Amino acid sequence: MNINIKGTYKFKIKLSNGEYRVITGENLITFLGESFFLNRPINNNFNAMKYIVLGNGTNRPRKMDTSLGNETIRKECVKKADLDNKRILLTVNFDINELLGTTEIGVANDDILISHDVYEKITNSTLESSIGEVEVEYSFQLSTSAIRSDWNELTSTYNGYNIYYTNEPNEIIGVLEENTNCGYRKTSSLNELSQYMGAYYYDRGLGYLYIRNTKGTNPVNDTILVQTK
Repeated sequence: MNINIKGTYKFKIKLSNGEYRVITGENLITFLGESFFLNRPINNNFNAMKYIVLGNGTNRPRKMDTSLGNETIRKECVKKADLDNKRILLTVNFDINELLGTTEIGVANDDILISHDVYEKITNSTLESSIGEVEVEYSFQLSTSAIRSDWNELTSTYNGYNIYYTNEPNEIIGVLEENTNCGYRKTSSLNELSQYMGAYYYDRGLGYLYIRNTKGTNPVNDTILVQTK
């Protein structure tokens, strides 16, 4: 069983008509960020994450980054453990003027940069018709992954399509055929799944995961990694 951490962020810009302009992205977890998540539960080598930080650097994020390219502001955020969705949720509000010209974002404690991403420069055009402060929501999603080999062939109705299934009570994030390094396509029904190889369908109500491998054959010799949250 593997544990994976994925960071995402969202700018929620409220407009004068009551609607929101939303900017979203995914970040890179730094080497120090990985060390933070591994060490934090067992020792005091790292202080707790504390700030959402913004800057105007434009260099592509790297695993070895220890700071933003050019940090312009940091604000202490509200932190919440969302146990139902297995995620850490951070929120903070920035003034519009604090966002202007920024191009990068990250999460930090007092000393280290835990995550980092760059985005398209926020300009007056981006903030046109905006009112009030801009809420920034940052999420670290924890997911698990495991190799599954307990596949049963679905013979009724779809006999001949080589659709296989297994019981999976946890919500599916993705399916990877590791021996071919192929990520499976997500489909919305068994009928749609029957049209594609290298695809999966998850029936949340029944708690069953259905797949067709990349060759349209029995997946007994494949290494199927199932990611859940």
